[in-house]
Amino acid sequence: MINARVHNMGKTKIMNRQFKATYDLFLESMVQKRVMNGEISVYDKFTLVYYLQLQDRIKEAISVFRAIPVPGDQDGLQIQYDYLLAYFDFFTGG
Repeated sequence: MINARVHNMGKTKIMNRQFKATYDLFLESMVQKRVMNGEISVYDKFTLVYYLQLQDRIKEAISVFRAIPVPGDQDGLQIQYDYLLAYFDFFTGG
């Protein structure tokens, strides 16, 4: 197993077929949402951060995460936000 963060492998290729199919469907739905109403929900952004993490695309995941507004208690995402904030501190030294 080669970790792309250590070895430059060029363009990212997803080897797991089931994950690739799920990720592709997610990306297609994001394009459709963007075309239909021009906005991607906070839930979708959290999902994108998760998918980027699974691919070891940490810098990109952090970039997307930083664009997510701090959720209020009514969003039901405060725990997820706090967890990701602490997790990304390992990479950013925050």
